[in-house]
Amino acid sequence: MPDKVKSVEETKEAPRVRKGAESKSNSLIDSFIGKYKTDKDLQIGDRQLSDLIETCEKNNKKYLNVKKFETQCERHSVEEKSNMVFIWCKKMLKTWKTELGPAGRKPEGWLSTADGKLETSKYTMCKKNIKPLLKQLLNKKVNAEILNSLYIIVQYCLMREYMKADDKYLALGIGNSPWPMGVTMVGIHERSGRSRIYTSQVAHVLNDETQRKYLQAYKRLVTICKSHYNSLSAESADQ
Repeated sequence: MPDKVKSVEETKEAPRVRKGAESKSNSLIDSFIGKYKTDKDLQIGDRQLSDLIETCEKNNKKYLNVKKFETQCERHSVEEKSNMVFIWCKKMLKTWKTELGPAGRKPEGWLSTADGKLETSKYTMCKKNIKPLLKQLLNKKVNAEILNSLYIIVQYCLMREYMKADDKYLALGIGNSPWPMGVTMVGIHERSGRSRIYTSQVAHVLNDETQRKYLQAYKRLVTICKSHYNSLSAESADQ
């Protein structure tokens, strides 16, 4: 009888250990909250993927618990997420502008070439199209689903995990529906599961032209971040 009581107590203690480890991991993710006030404070590469995302093992294979990391990020306040996305956008716009200027890495006279004029045109259009997003971020009025995705994309960019940032952008742009467009219409009768596919799993970014433009502009900034900071160390990138 005492052995049974002991075994029950052991099973009760086990979840507490896992919960403690989970809270420790969450605290690492939350440690950056409120750290940045302006785009000058933001440092690309000041965090590591292995420190913030838990490594799990299943079937003798190790994998990163990305879902847990993203869920924890989504719990952050609207103010924190809006501010982080805003200052990251401002930093990337400044980085792009610097590259096009005399202090950039382009050869002399490059701006006068066809490629230079095209790049300048892209920068001007991006700056124009992203203004509605910046305004919504300042007013804390960005759609919750979009804000969560943009915030997580920034987190991945700060860790230089650009493939994960691209995957998150694709999920935002085309949704997470398991069915290609039109596949659900294989029968003549309405199916109960069909309505569920076209709610949270389907992206809404194409419903609004302004929204579509600023999300495309946001993707351009991710590309700028990738090209400018990918091969640089965290210390030398912002010098």
